[in-house]
This record gives sequence, C-alpha cells and structure tokens, in this order.
Amino acid sequence: MCEMNLGKENATTAFFESMDDITEAIKAMTAMLNRYNRAELFIGINHKGFPCGNDMTDEDIFRIDRTITC
Repeated sequence: MCEMNLGKENATTAFFESMDDITEAIKAMTAMLNRYNRAELFIGINHKGFPCGNDMTDEDIFRIDRTITC
C-alpha cells in the first residue's frame, strides 16, 4: 500500500491531525494570511505529512466555515 505524503510544514502550510485542533488551525491561518497573504491548512494530516485516517464530515466543514465567519 502506498501512502500519500504532503511534504513538510512551512511558513504558509500547516498540518493538523483532527478537528480538535480547529482553534489552533484558525489562529495559524490568520497569522499566515497577515504575514504572507497565503495559507494552506490540512486537517487530518500528521506533523510528518501523512494522513491520519480522520474523515471530514459535512458537520466538520460547517464548523470550520462558522468558526472563520464569526
């Protein structure tokens, strides 16, 4: 089985293992956008760039949207 690797985190890319990290993810995104005008967040990816098996639900997507727009 071949596992996908998304590479490494950098100044404009951050990985978060689960929706439990959403507050930290939004803070990281805000900092990246303020400094670099660009941000890429990947939820469900571990710090080494590999998927951790967490599936996103429609409720998760709604929660992200609501967190960003509030």
